[in-house]
Amino acid sequence: MDVYLLYGDKRAESVDLLSNRVYTGLQINADHTTQLADESENLMLKLKFLPYKIRTFLIRNGLSILYRSGFQAYRKYYLRQLENWNTSSHKQQQLDQLLTEWAKFVTTKYKGKGINSNAYLSEAEPFLAQFAKRSFQNRRLVGYTGSNPEEELLNNDSKDEDTHVQQYLASEQEDNDLNGKGMVIFFPGIPGSGKSALCAKLVADPGELGAARSIHFLMGDLVKGKYWPMLAKERQRRPVSTITVADKNAPNLEVWETIEDICERTSAIGVPVVPDSPGTEDNPFSLDILALFMFRVIQRVNHPGNLDKDSPNAGYILLMFYKLYSGKDRKEFEQTLRQRFGYLVKLSTLKSNSVIEHVLSEGLELFDLHSMKHKSSKRTSAKWSAWEKHLREVLNENASYFNDIQTPLEETFQSLRQQLVAIAKGAIPMVKSTREERSFKSIAYAFIALPVEDIINIIQQLAETSPEIQMYFLDKNFTMSSAHITLAHKRSHGVAAVAAYGEICGVEVPVRLTSFLFSDKTCALEAQIIENQQGIVSRNQWPHVTIWTAEGTKPKESNSLPEVVRSGHASRVDFMPIELSGVVELS
Repeated sequence: MDVYLLYGDKRAESVDLLSNRVYTGLQINADHTTQLADESENLMLKLKFLPYKIRTFLIRNGLSILYRSGFQAYRKYYLRQLENWNTSSHKQQQLDQLLTEWAKFVTTKYKGKGINSNAYLSEAEPFLAQFAKRSFQNRRLVGYTGSNPEEELLNNDSKDEDTHVQQYLASEQEDNDLNGKGMVIFFPGIPGSGKSALCAKLVADPGELGAARSIHFLMGDLVKGKYWPMLAKERQRRPVSTITVADKNAPNLEVWETIEDICERTSAIGVPVVPDSPGTEDNPFSLDILALFMFRVIQRVNHPGNLDKDSPNAGYILLMFYKLYSGKDRKEFEQTLRQRFGYLVKLSTLKSNSVIEHVLSEGLELFDLHSMKHKSSKRTSAKWSAWEKHLREVLNENASYFNDIQTPLEETFQSLRQQLVAIAKGAIPMVKSTREERSFKSIAYAFIALPVEDIINIIQQLAETSPEIQMYFLDKNFTMSSAHITLAHKRSHGVAAVAAYGEICGVEVPVRLTSFLFSDKTCALEAQIIENQQGIVSRNQWPHVTIWTAEGTKPKESNSLPEVVRSGHASRVDFMPIELSGVVELS
């Protein structure tokens, strides 16, 4: 659900209707309401349209957390509440800005001494009024409708407060500016997202973004050699405040880390720009947006990177890019970018179609089968040529659909420039990682640690009862120093997924072992995490305990054992389930 802040509506009947709904829903009777102070009642009327949950839980109840534990604890509190209420990510970003400024305003005015929760409305009302007047977006957020004669009478008593708020917001605007830092605008996306066209328009017409800074544009398709090192050199020889527009797809963690390093060394902030999409369960981009990008690519002519209508494997290349994002849903994808860079600009792209999604699903199935069989992304099957032909037929047949659903370039450009200007002016607060969040960046994975002695005993018992397993270990140099079930790995599932297990470190979890899978390179025990009170599950598609790997074989290769069994190149021995318990840990 989206949460809207509304106040000052002129329609008395609407005020009364909402008031009745609020008080009925909260089961507040007349006897209780008469005990409220008259002053508080009058102030409540002025905030009648501010939703109860925001007003009570975030602004009032959050005051004690703000003054007792500081802003980061308060921010963690209200973001968790918004998450629990299923507030959309766009609305969360808007409310984050509002509540950040409210926290700074009220702590600055009261100099850390705190404010009585019964008097908070006398501060919130003038603050919200001034916040609303700063932009149309803010007015929509708080539902500001101007003043009427009755409101003017009430407002005459709070001119001092308004003046204080105006002075605070003006100084806050200056403090939040980039303070001389530059900016690196980059695109974690897929070919066909329209980034080159947007970059060209942004450089040609930067608006206020280029008012006090020079803008540097570097197109990836025209760079010979490695792109990111060249971009770093270009930034080093230009003024620190330069805004760099990186016209290059930035699809994975390694690239993001490189951009972080460039920003740190050249005193810049990184601003990721991504196409908005609901995504799928394991990918931040949905199939309909992938289809749109494919359609755009096969309409290209003379593309400098040779990815256009004349490319025989254009569809396959976009599938490769799409698969680079696998393992993260949309929420994890956005959280990872926000935690790393503090900002995220989202672009409206679509205004879906079962035929189009079907052909894409066929391509993804073909991709997975091919990768499983050949352990390579190199295309060798004639099936790919047939699929590429079918893909073009389906996409071209639906040309009018694509032209209808995509957001016009000019509208997308205006949105991009507006968001970047807001960041440059400090109107959007930077999301700063807490010390705890930063520490998770050095943690590789979360896992359930199992008793090594128990696992060794289980293997010995299985070998005694199964000739197959006994023969398997005869020529193996079998030793174990640790045993675990991976819950999430930052390279596969993202930092946010790993960090989510931080709150349950040390919790004991029951597990069940059911099968032994083995090949000439590795072997593992299949595991099931028994239902538990904390709802702990593994993000791995196949939870298991790796027992042994051959020399030169990486432990992660045991992940593919079920596939290797299905192909006939590995074996599986099922046994009566064995239950034991382990402890959640991070490493």
